Amino acid sequence: MSTPVTIRNLRKHFGPTRAVDGITLDIPGGDLFFLLGPSGCGKTTLLRMIAGFTEPDGGSISFGEQDVTHLPPNERNTGMVFQGYALWPHMTVRGNVAFGLEVRKVPKKMLRQRVDQALGAVQLTKKADRKINQLSGGQQQRVALARALVIQPTVLLLDEPLSNLDAKLRLTMRANIRQVCKQASITALYVTHDQDEALSMADGIAVLNHGKLVQSGPPRTLYKQPASRFVADFLGDSNFIAAKVAAVHPNHLQLDSPLGPLHATTPPGPAFRPGQTVACSIRPEAVRFARQGQADPAPEGQPNRLTGRLLNTVYLGQIAQHRLSLAPAAGQTPTRPNPDDLALRVCELNPPGLDAPNCPVWAWVHPDDVVIVPHRP
Repeated sequence: MSTPVTIRNLRKHFGPTRAVDGITLDIPGGDLFFLLGPSGCGKTTLLRMIAGFTEPDGGSISFGEQDVTHLPPNERNTGMVFQGYALWPHMTVRGNVAFGLEVRKVPKKMLRQRVDQALGAVQLTKKADRKINQLSGGQQQRVALARALVIQPTVLLLDEPLSNLDAKLRLTMRANIRQVCKQASITALYVTHDQDEALSMADGIAVLNHGKLVQSGPPRTLYKQPASRFVADFLGDSNFIAAKVAAVHPNHLQLDSPLGPLHATTPPGPAFRPGQTVACSIRPEAVRFARQGQADPAPEGQPNRLTGRLLNTVYLGQIAQHRLSLAPAAGQTPTRPNPDDLALRVCELNPPGLDAPNCPVWAWVHPDDVVIVPHRP
């Protein structure tokens, strides 16, 4: 049965720096759970405390019903996959995977069975007798994963295991790691600063910043309903538009913005009041976009229809990244005009080709995709 991990008010200071500042998390058994954030946010320090390599200054860590806060690493039964893999170059693949079992004095027959099972899980059975320097980077990563899994750990810990691989191989290994963890029904904590990695692999994500937990939840919730501007900006790209609440309706807000009136669907959460200053987060891929002369992308009678001109385009093959300059709202005369207030980044899938700069365009955003986040001056 998979083991849940419970973290309560965990703290770690290095001098005046609060590396981990009162973090509380509940990680369900069997989940592939990600610790995500920018460099220096505390995610690796948190992982090292869970592993037992770093002693916390306060708080507690439990694996199931067992409090492991002050247990040494060798008594926690965790498996660790490091960023640099830390494989023995003089040993074969089989020797590396078997090492942890040999230290635990597992009987030879059982040892061989478990090593074969672990190699099969990562699809390296045919390379069992090769030396480490005869393997590719992706194969070495799989050896490190098999070595961690073969001891049948209570919790598997992964510290940016894909950062040394090229972009294409990382895509392949994401699916491989998730499949192996799910087949083993193991609780896994995975540290990364790569948002795409987290969104594509995780059952749950905790976003950290300056040692604090900013938001946690399923990937889709964090992406579609960020609780702060930091989360919206860190998880993917977003347009931020300052606005004021003009009217509060049962299921949506009417907003005044430099682009004109905007409507935003309001999920359950904090109450809003007329006159309140907010920020609107609009994902570039959520903007429906068309050149004028083509069909208007806005359904008839719908709000959030915008007009403007195309400033520039970056063509990336499968998508194009456009930057639009939108017409200001009628009567909008800001004291200090800022072009960024009237600019919108838009992603277009399967673009037809390059457009001439300054060509007129339509744009439309569904109210569900106008997400209200706390305003930051």
